[in-house]
Amino acid sequence: MVTPRNAFDQLVDRYYRDWWRLSPAAGSRAGLYEFDSELEIPGIDWIEQRRRQLAQAGAALRSIEVPPSGTLAALDRRTFESHLSVAELRFNQLQHWRQDPSGPVTESVDALFELVMRRDLAKEETAHAIISRLEKLPANLHAARDRIDDPIALWNAVAKQTVPGGIEFVRDAARELSARHPHRSARVESAAALACTALEEYGHWVHSLQER
Repeated sequence: MVTPRNAFDQLVDRYYRDWWRLSPAAGSRAGLYEFDSELEIPGIDWIEQRRRQLAQAGAALRSIEVPPSGTLAALDRRTFESHLSVAELRFNQLQHWRQDPSGPVTESVDALFELVMRRDLAKEETAHAIISRLEKLPANLHAARDRIDDPIALWNAVAKQTVPGGIEFVRDAARELSARHPHRSARVESAAALACTALEEYGHWVHSLQER
């Protein structure tokens, strides 16, 4: 028999596994190496998947018996409820995903930065993961552009300042990676060139936006 506590634990585990599959960068951030070579494609379809995921998790949580007040189980439930509520507020009401052109640049570059800083660059699997994310960065940024239809001037200004730094970081990371893995240098340089071009194009697009 599945107890309410077991049902809750299973729900939380399933929720985060589904979230990490949808957002591999978040999986890497949680320390899960199996997500390191992946990068989400955060377009409109991705937004809808995230909304469904949150709605399903909320419905599943409501179906589980509420634990007695004052217990650790009650605190765990309240914490998870708060997480879902804040996430739903951001996606369904605030909708910054439609308004913030700086977010996609920051998130995609951070996904690379975290691998460079938190993994061992000397390892082949780290080199493979970074190259893979560099190669996926153009699709990531292109998808993000499709969802931004109500840009706000402040975040647009932040994006304009963020893009050059992202390009500089990609170039620096590629040089370091090539130096540590000379046999991979051709693919590193190719992937970095694609990523830099995508960032440059994103920067041009940001400058063309009609702000409010």
